[in-house]
Order: sequence, then C-alpha cells, then structure tokens
Amino acid sequence: MNTLAILAHFDPDGLVAPHVLRHVDALAEVAARVIVVSSAELVDEARDAITSRAELVVRPNEGYDFASWQAGLRHLESWREAERVIIANDSVVGPLVPYSTIVSGVVEGGAPWWGITASRERATHLQSYLLGFERPALEHPAFADFWDGLALFEDRLDAVLQGEIGLSESLSAAGLEGRPFFAPSPADDRLARQRRARVEYLRRMTPIPDPSAPPVPSEEPPVPYATTRLRAQRGAAPYLVAGTSYNPMNALWDRAFDGQLPFVKLETLRDDPYLLDPYDTMLQELEEAFPREFDGVRDYLERISRTFAAAGRGRNPAREWAAAAPRSEHLTGPWGTPPPVHIRPQEGTTPVDGTSIGPDDYGDAYYSHYNGPAYDPAEPHWQQFFGRVAQRVVDILHPATSLDVGCAMGIFVGNLRELGVDAEGVDHSDYAISKADPRAEGHLRVGDITEPLVGRWDLISAIEVLEHLPASQMDVVIANICSATDTVLLSTTPDDFNEGTHINVRPPSYWAALFASQGFHRRFDIDASFLSHWAVVLQRRPMDVRTVVADYETALWDLKRENVGTREAVIHRDRELADLRAKVARLEPAEKRLAAVERSTSYRVASGAARRLRWTKRGS
Repeated sequence: MNTLAILAHFDPDGLVAPHVLRHVDALAEVAARVIVVSSAELVDEARDAITSRAELVVRPNEGYDFASWQAGLRHLESWREAERVIIANDSVVGPLVPYSTIVSGVVEGGAPWWGITASRERATHLQSYLLGFERPALEHPAFADFWDGLALFEDRLDAVLQGEIGLSESLSAAGLEGRPFFAPSPADDRLARQRRARVEYLRRMTPIPDPSAPPVPSEEPPVPYATTRLRAQRGAAPYLVAGTSYNPMNALWDRAFDGQLPFVKLETLRDDPYLLDPYDTMLQELEEAFPREFDGVRDYLERISRTFAAAGRGRNPAREWAAAAPRSEHLTGPWGTPPPVHIRPQEGTTPVDGTSIGPDDYGDAYYSHYNGPAYDPAEPHWQQFFGRVAQRVVDILHPATSLDVGCAMGIFVGNLRELGVDAEGVDHSDYAISKADPRAEGHLRVGDITEPLVGRWDLISAIEVLEHLPASQMDVVIANICSATDTVLLSTTPDDFNEGTHINVRPPSYWAALFASQGFHRRFDIDASFLSHWAVVLQRRPMDVRTVVADYETALWDLKRENVGTREAVIHRDRELADLRAKVARLEPAEKRLAAVERSTSYRVASGAARRLRWTKRGS
C-alpha cells in the first residue's frame, strides 16, 4: 500500500535520541516514504543518522509540530495520490506493538482517519502526537483546506486549540469522524478520573515550590495546610463525575503494559503531571518490560531536563510532594490514593505511586474518620456489628482459639472472648492497641504479620487488612498466616480505591490464587456474607479435579437456581400488577359515572332528604 509518513522532530542540543530513530525505523516498515522534519540545529552525527533512514527536511524552530507536518506535506507533493498518510512527533516512546497492529485495529472499522487516543479536554478530539489519514480523508477538500489555511502558531495553547482541536473539528464538520485506537473501558475511565481528582486534591493541599523562585533556606520541608482539606476536597470533587476530562496518556499510562496503549508520553515520565510516581517506578518498570524500546530514554530525559526545568517543567512535582506530605492522614476522604496496583497483569508489582504506609498512619486521624462512625470500642455501631459477626463465626466455625490479624482496637476479639473463644489479636499500630476494647485487654499485641507468627490457632481472621500491605509482601504474609492455622476468614475490599491507605486493592480471584498456592481453598458451602459481600472462608484441604469441579458446579447451580427463582418471582409480581391495573382500568369508568351522579342536582336533593330523615328518626 502507498503509505507516506511524516515525523516532526526537535532537540534542544541538535541531537536525535535513540527512541526517535527507532520510531523512524518502525514507520519505515509500513511506509514507502518517511520524512523527518526537524526544527533543530542538527549536529552532523544526528543529520547522518536521520538521512540514513529517511528523507530529511530542516526548517526554522517556529510554529510547533503542525508547521513541521505542513512542511512535510508540501515536501511530499504526492500525498494527494497516497492511500494513507501518517503524521507523528517525537514526544512519545514507541510503538510498543507493531504499526501493522495499530493500523489494522482502526482501519478495519472503516475509519476515514484515526489516532491513538481521544481526549475530552477543552473539546473532544484525537490527540495529535500520532494521526493517520486514509484515502476518504485525503481526497476530501476539508483536509487540504485545513493545511493550506494553517498559520504559524505563536504559543503552545494556540497549537492545541487551533491545530489539534481545530483539525478534529474541521474534519468532523465535513462528516469525517476519526477513531481512536485506544478506547478506555468504564473501569479505565473511572480509574483515570480518580487519579485526576487525587492530583487536584494534592495540589490544593500541598505547597509545591515554584522552581523559578529563589530557594528559601529551611531545615524542615513544607507541610500541607490541614485547614484547607475541606476546600481541597470540594475543588477535587468535580473530577470524579462521569464525563470529566483527563489526559489518557498521563492518567492511564500503565495501559502500555498490556498493549492497549502502544506509546508512552515523554511528558508523563518527565513532568509526572498526575503525581503518580515519586520514586521513578514508571520508568523503571517500563525499562524492565520493554528494554529495547526504552534503551536510552533515561539518558535522554536527564539530558533535556535542564531545558524544561528552566521553563518550569520537568521538575518531577511528585518527588517534592513526597517530601512535603509524607503522612497519609492528609489523604483522608475520597481523594486518597487511586488504585495503586498497575493494570499490568503481573503478580507482585508494587503500588504505582510507591506509597509506603507505616504504623504512624493509623493514629487518631485515621480512626476518627473511619468509614462510618468513628472507630472506637465505645461506639455502639461497631460493637453491634462485630457482635453479630462473632456470633455467626462461633455458630458456623466453632473455633476454640482464634487470632485476628490487623485487629485494630480488638472489638472483634472482645466479642469472641465474650462468647467463650480464646481469641487474640495483633496489629502494627501502637495507637490502636492502646485503645483496646476492655474485654480484649491483655490479649492484643503490637506486631508485624510480615514476620512469622508464633503459635497455632483454630481460626485466623484477616478483616479488611491485606489491602493495606504492598503486593511485594503478600507471599510472605499469606505464608505466615497459612502456617499457623487450617482455617482463614478473609475479607479484603475489591473496589475501595478511595481510602489513602489501601495500596493493594485486588479482585477476589487474586487472593484465591495466593491462598491456593498454600493449599487453602474456598468453602463454597459456607456463606460468609454476614461479614461482607466479598468475605470467604478458606481452609487447608486437598483439591483434585473432581473436587474443584463439584464445588464450582454446586456454587454455579445455587446461583442459577436463585436467579431463576428471582426471575419467576418478578414475573409473578408483574402478572399480579398487570391484573390490578386491568381492574383499575375497569373501575375508572364507573368511578367517573359515580362522580357525575354526585355532582347532579337530583343527587344533592336526594342526599339532603336522606339527612333530614335521619335527623327526624333520631329526634323521635
């Protein structure tokens, strides 16, 4: 196919980075001609590297990338006869999948033009770091009109508004709808909005210094102003609303690991605009996952950091935030850490933002703002809740001894002891243990479940605790738990991403797999929903294929039977409702006739006579 490609290039030092040359090589695999339009003062080595791979057009450094693409189209006089034209720039690393995969993913749907990502910021449009135009778009007058009428942009905002957004709007007005290669799922969208809300909250809560301002000598890092928390929450709240705009390349960068995003923006790694990576986690994991594609990217970012720092960018604000606000109590409320585990399907990955949670994070501020009423042994809500849970545990599991890991103030332990169970608890918060339930005093201790548990219990419970520990510790923690019991009561939230200390939120399948590796499997005949919808009882037991199939088929049959029963009940209720509506419809005419009779003169005369007759009878 007659495909042409234009790559816009700029480098402050007149060099050409390795990732740019790899992008040129990737374009050459699908394009008959590749033109690199550079607005840099190229050194001889860079010029030779480009011309050995593609045609080179050099132009003045003005007008941003759209001026480069315009110059490339003018250089390519044959673009009007091409089947496809691809325009790209050097602001991304990739592709991480073959270009043929990208093209087939959008062209097979019949799109006249396409891009990698769509954005709703300022207006719905395809982001211009890479766009492809098929024959229907190339032969439409709107395409040539846009480029012929394009003027040099004086600032970056004009390039976005008139160039990037203007191109989308011009082609859309001509009936040419573009299609993105990456379409975020509802879960992706929700995650991105949570990350956007979080960064807006942190920016309002944290005084990040201006890099252009002179340094102020101080031995202490700046501290967030806790009094502005409510104002920060209100400022961040709109970003959680469905339909709110965000930059998918920044907010969903980790979709690169599963191939859904075939490029990574250098801006994401350089500026960290969503404050996701205070410890270089992003770049390190990308280097491990894509060693060839990210070879030399770290050196390039370090080389250009001086240029961008002078413009107030490239300063890694997340690193400054980490120094200014190390305590998670500043993240309370729905603006806490978003889902920290990468979308990357790999066990043992560390949180995306490098969050480190310690015992000091579980103090008075944490428990006084707990989910629901303040978490306190004197609070009736929690006593009643754990009282019901303890009674069901005793009725179903009959433990003589138990250990509650992450016991907090021991409310559950206290209720178990009241029912005759020799219950103990362990938690790594000194504050929580100091506020122990009176019935549990002397039976709670400060400890770390990443260390081996000394002793053995009939039951070990882990109630909303494992999601507070990093994924890198899970194998050790679960091995410690399983070595000290044969029965585990587990409840760990699968979807509460808004709590700042939840750094390892995972679906139930993740925990099931980890416990299965220790020989523990779910008891399908025990319903643990008295604790939470996602709670399960796991026991050490051999599981051959027949047992696994029988258990899952039994559970599936119960669900199907419940589903059918519910559906039949709904149908029966709908039929009863239809019968009642029919009766009402039959009564409505009679009601109208009765109302007409009551309004008539003869009825009023007859009713008056009847009243007088009743009074006469009473008088006699």
